[in-house]
Amino acid sequence: MKIESQKKLLIIAALFLVALISFLGLGRHFSNPDTFKASTKTLDEKKLNVMSLSAATTAASVAITVIPGDTATPIAEKLADFSGYFILIFCVIYAEKFLLAVGGALAFKIMIPIGCLILIIGLLFPNVKETCNGLAKKIIVFGGFIFFLVPTSVWLSNTVEASYRASIENTVKEATNSAHEVTEVAEDEDASAWEKFISTVSGGIDGLMDKFKSVMNRMADAIAVYLVTTFLIPVLVVVFFVWVIKMIFGVNFKIPTIKGSNVIKKVKNEKV
Repeated sequence: MKIESQKKLLIIAALFLVALISFLGLGRHFSNPDTFKASTKTLDEKKLNVMSLSAATTAASVAITVIPGDTATPIAEKLADFSGYFILIFCVIYAEKFLLAVGGALAFKIMIPIGCLILIIGLLFPNVKETCNGLAKKIIVFGGFIFFLVPTSVWLSNTVEASYRASIENTVKEATNSAHEVTEVAEDEDASAWEKFISTVSGGIDGLMDKFKSVMNRMADAIAVYLVTTFLIPVLVVVFFVWVIKMIFGVNFKIPTIKGSNVIKKVKNEKV
């Protein structure tokens, strides 16, 4: 009986020490923004790329409106509609930055210490031991889930985006240059400036329209890439983590079904 009591005291002391290390040591380290400097830098770069894409889309939409006739109106409207997707992507990027900043503090300063304290309560009161063990296990696992979720999804997103980065940069450059050429001619006071410009474009007005259609389609592809990296990949990471947790620990998390692919399909349908 005495040995059992000593063992229990040792376990309680160990759990208290783990809670203390988690709160004062790991919690302080992983709540420091500098700890996730690489992930933060990646998210900032993604934000700047999306801003450049949004600015290029707006410039192209405005430039198309100066083309004589109504044939360019549908393309201008579709390009203007893309702004809603950019706002959505911005919101997710800021949410990821927020979770990255608070994830470590939440996991190591709150969830893990609380889980250890609940385990200690279970040891002190045997009649609630089973309930406390189950609850503590879920809290600790959920803390680890929160801590690893955002860094993992950011790393995977960055890996996928690296394959398309050059293409997206070329799309921004092409859209900006095309918009600049058209608006520069439109601001020219020479009445024949537009005719001279069109004469230099292969295919005339139709060729110019095809050029902006190509820009719009490439913009849709770029948005689809960002929707995959900001929505679909985090969802897949969540699903994978839940599956691993259920397989290893037997902890069951119920998550809502998210059909992110429908949003991506809608963007793809914006092509003409």
